[in-house]
Amino acid sequence: MTETLGAKRFLTGRWLLPMNGDPIAGGAIEIEGQRIKRVLNKEEFAQVADKLGPDHVQDYGEAVIMPGLINLHTHIEYSSLHLLDTNAALFDWIPLLMRHVKTWQPEKFVESATHGALQMARAGTTCILDSSYDGTAAAGAARVGLRAVIALELFGVVENDTETFWQGWLDRKEKLVQRFELGQQPGFTQAAEAISKGSIRLSVAPHAPYTVGPSLTRRAMEWADKAGIVWTMHVAESPEEHRWIASTSPRLDQFLQGVHTLPDGRVENIHWRDCGKSPVQHLADNDLLQSSLVAAHVVQVNESDIQELASRKVTVAHCPRSNSRLRCGMAPIGNMLTAGVSVGFGTDSAASTDDLDVLAEARCAWHLQRAVNPDFRFDSYDAIYRLTAGAAKAIGLSSDIGTLEPGKFADVAIFNISSASEVARERPYDLLLYGNVPLSDLWVAGEQVLKNALY
Repeated sequence: MTETLGAKRFLTGRWLLPMNGDPIAGGAIEIEGQRIKRVLNKEEFAQVADKLGPDHVQDYGEAVIMPGLINLHTHIEYSSLHLLDTNAALFDWIPLLMRHVKTWQPEKFVESATHGALQMARAGTTCILDSSYDGTAAAGAARVGLRAVIALELFGVVENDTETFWQGWLDRKEKLVQRFELGQQPGFTQAAEAISKGSIRLSVAPHAPYTVGPSLTRRAMEWADKAGIVWTMHVAESPEEHRWIASTSPRLDQFLQGVHTLPDGRVENIHWRDCGKSPVQHLADNDLLQSSLVAAHVVQVNESDIQELASRKVTVAHCPRSNSRLRCGMAPIGNMLTAGVSVGFGTDSAASTDDLDVLAEARCAWHLQRAVNPDFRFDSYDAIYRLTAGAAKAIGLSSDIGTLEPGKFADVAIFNISSASEVARERPYDLLLYGNVPLSDLWVAGEQVLKNALY
């Protein structure tokens, strides 16, 4: 369901969190069309409120009104595989995932992606950066009404065949757009329309350093730079990946031999295997770290790696619950934040985590960091900032979303805080991060995507 706001509407409630300034008690935002026209404090709103009819004011009462949340690492096409295997480590889990989706038809991918997009919307998410196996994540996001960057995955470990792999990816992308325009599956026409108007953008996702060679990754990076769009890659996710690049990993060798065509069938011919470097250093030495990269996971890193990420302004999409589930370890986010690394949050897929609530992801991250480092100094405001304004900057959309201010799209999440204690209601950032407050309504570009958390 979508309901157009109309020419003009004011949204008000107990707290307005613009995320580019202090919380505003009793404030309001004025929305005209798709965008925010004004942000008013309580006194300013009082001056205009008496002149407004009930059709022009939505008073949410005991609520927090804030920018929609941004999820920096998703795989919504796998959402129907929730709780696929809660015990398997990463390189046992991936083949299991692949076996399940091998027989899926396009409509199954769309159904699964739609289910995931809806779960994210119900958690207050208005925008996602999705690593998509076949691109139908765009149809799922468009059906629900989410804003999205859909990064079509890229694979290729044979350096001599870089041009073949790259041309194959370009062909896949072009055929995907054509499929959307033909509209033969649910959501395809909506995806084509969203791409046309820019609320969904298509990008590239070189899968990981162990499945994509440096020259092919460079082609993807250069393409993204020319297109002026963020790109994403799984980086330093697991101990096996780290061992494979630094020295050897028989388990990862076995995995690659099962899923990729290798030169002469031998992993030994992959020249960046056993190169004595960490995954981050491998990418850095090939000039593949830059500010337009959102690196997912980034668990297995040392202090030198962290300094590389900071100096090259790479954003890290932190996914602590998936990292834990798949036995990959715990990323040293405290050290990254102290070093100035841009860090946001991602839920990864429903197949590898408890749910698709990115607020819960941030909550888990902050709890874990405080448990292992009592000096962890970042508070709930920092977490909420990294889910909104910080994440918008990371994906190159800070001029359009991430804060509530005039001229930006009306991407707005409203959380109901009526059941919280009076003490908690005076601490809106803490309440959002730790209070498990329910979503009430969700707006994207001035359209009501969810009302009373119903679609």
